[in-house]
Formats: sequence, structure tokens, C-alpha cells
Amino acid sequence: MMSGEDCPRPHETDRARGGRSPRSSGAPAFFSATLGFAFLAGCDAEPSTAEPSAAATPAPLPGGVSADPPLQPPTPGDFQKAAPHVEAARGFVLARRVEEAAAAYEEALQVDPAHQAALVEYGFLLHESSEIHSLGRALECFRLARLLDPESEAAKCGEGLVRHGMGNHQVAMPLLTEALESPSLAQQPERLAEVHRALGRIAFARGDLEVSQAHAEKALDLGIDPRRTTVFLADLGEIAFEQDQLPEAKQHLEQAIEKDPERPRSHYLLVRVLGAMGDQEGAAKQRRIHGILQELHQIQRSTTEAAKRRKVELKRQLAAEMPHRKARRQLIREQLQSGDYERALREVAAERKGQKGFDAELLYLMARAKAGLGDLEGAGQAARSMRRVNPKVPAEVIRDILDEWRKADSGADPATYQRLFEEWSR
Repeated sequence: MMSGEDCPRPHETDRARGGRSPRSSGAPAFFSATLGFAFLAGCDAEPSTAEPSAAATPAPLPGGVSADPPLQPPTPGDFQKAAPHVEAARGFVLARRVEEAAAAYEEALQVDPAHQAALVEYGFLLHESSEIHSLGRALECFRLARLLDPESEAAKCGEGLVRHGMGNHQVAMPLLTEALESPSLAQQPERLAEVHRALGRIAFARGDLEVSQAHAEKALDLGIDPRRTTVFLADLGEIAFEQDQLPEAKQHLEQAIEKDPERPRSHYLLVRVLGAMGDQEGAAKQRRIHGILQELHQIQRSTTEAAKRRKVELKRQLAAEMPHRKARRQLIREQLQSGDYERALREVAAERKGQKGFDAELLYLMARAKAGLGDLEGAGQAARSMRRVNPKVPAEVIRDILDEWRKADSGADPATYQRLFEEWSR
């Protein structure tokens, strides 16, 4: 599914030119790079008051301020009975079963509407997961959590990120700025990267390119997940374009495309850069690629025969337009997605020969293919090599690899899954 970064927003791409509550936890939050959302672990303290409102997306007012529906602090329920639902939700999160996690959080909040941890964790899940993305419900969760604990750093951070996603910059900015000073956030580099990214986009929308660039560079330095790194590189490319630093913009965007060639936004921005540099042929090529990717994203969930035929044709067009290395890696991903692990492994071998060695991404693809074939020893070796090549690759990416094993083997043992995750993550 296309993420928000793939759909250029007017306020992002066209800048104007010219004490805790008794129910909150002291446990640290952590960010799941694989899933792309954060949640608090271990909030098992005792109770805090009134009824949660229906979810509602606030209507933006001029200047980005939001008119929020009024909320009252939620009435406490049975904290102990809610606890198993929260633990189940956390397990589903770790297993990447997002919809089941959401259902478990909803069950927990029905039992205890004032469960602080469930509100914060569910808010991040709703905000970051494309499968159940809901900014309105996420905002409600964070607002309720702040009513229970006005000093909750996690709830302030989450609300700031959601407000930014809604375009409510005046509300988001002080929350995100305060989050930067949070000692707990300093221990969570990936979430800190997202806060810098949001503040950078707010500065970009205001035309403050120096501040935007500083935040984007910090996000890139902090970012560990390769799928987010490509977003930060695209941000830097767009900033450099606005600063008339065209060679730098081109370099950033080409790096973004190298890391993830299937993000339409990077190609869209490169069209603008190449056009400004006078490379009309290159710009036309990127425009074609952008159009193909946009259409693929629009129809990717359709199961009609016409859509299936169109996908095949679009992928053929994409392979013809994109450089060989990028097209081959895209093919490997598609083979992994369809469960064709033997062909994926052959393509990995061909790619390795073509570039005379491995990089972290190729080792990651190899590990997934081997795991899908049941070769856990080989998958583990590839996973550990991947982390040696790039120590910044997050341990959570290991779950991507193990998920291929679980997808291919219905009898995969959860205890073995967890043991291998811990071993390969060291």
C-alpha cells in the first residue's frame, strides 16, 4: 500500500516561495522497525475517570490549528482483566499480525477504557501501520492518554506525530519540540528520527530550508530501518532542489531510489530535478516510472482478472524502464512475496555474481529465501552477515526473515521462532 511519503502533499512539496498518573508505566518505549510503529512495553501498574468519545478527525482551522471534539477522561474499568488482552496485542504486534493486535487492543479498552498503556500503544499502531491506518482514532487514543497523564512523554510524542500527519502544524510543533528534549526518546533512535523528520517537514512547509535540512540530516543519521532511510534521503533531495543545489538533489534522490526503487515520491521529485537541470530525456523516463508505480500502487490489492493482467503489463514496463540491478531486486521481492523461494535464491546468486559480492540488502533477500526453503542454518548465516556488513540494520528486521519460514511452514514452532530471533539478533 502506498504510504504517506509516496503521495506528495501540497504542504510538503510546494512550499510558499518568495508527575505520571498511577496507571502509566515507567517502562521504556521501543520502536519496531519492521512493522513501522512504536508501542510501550510492560505498562502493568494499577488504576486512575467518564467516557471516551467516538473517534473523530479534527477539522483543520486556518493556520493548521485543529478544532477537536471535547473529550472527558475515560472511566476506569477492570485493569487486571484488561491485562491479558494487552499482552495478547503485544504478541500480535511482534508477530506482525496487525489486525489481530488492533482487535486485542480494542478488547482491552472495552474492559478498561482508562488503560494508559493500551491507549498509547494502540495509538502508535493506528498511526504507523498501513493495514489499519487511522489518524482520527489514533489522535483520540493519544488525547485520552494525555487526559489520564498530562505529562506522558509517549502520548505527547504520538499526538505530535499524528497532528503533523493531519497537517496541523501549529499544534504538532510544540509537542514534537518538547519530545526532542525527552530523555526516554533519546534512547529510541528510530522514533527520534521520525520526530526530526516531522519537524523538518513542518519547517519545509514554512520555507525555513536550513532548519528543515538540519532535521532531515539528523533523521538520516539516526535512521536504522532502510525503508525509512529512503524517505529521509528523498526529503534531503527535495530540500536541495528548493535551494537550487541541483547536483546534490539529484544525488540524494538517486540514493533514495537505489535503496527503494518502488517509492513513487522519489521518482516524482527526480522528474523535477532533472527537468531543472535540462535533462528532459531523463525527466521523461522518471515521469514514466512514476506513472507506472502510481498505477501499481492503486491496483495492487485488486484481485480482478483485469487488474491481474494490468499488473503483469505494468511490471513488464517497469522492468524495461529501470536499470537492471534495480529491476532484478524488485523481481526477487516479488518472488519472495509469491513464495517462489528457489527462483528468488537463483536470482540472488545471479545478482551477487553481477556485482561481485554482497551488500546488506542482498544478504537480507538471501536470508528470506533460505528461510522460506526451510534452510534455517543458511538463513541465520546470511542474517548475521547482513548485520556485520551494516551494523545499523535493526534486529527487528530479523522478523522479516523468520516470517518467511513461518509463511512456508505451517508447523513453525513459536518457541523456535523466538529462540532464533534472539540468536540471530546478537
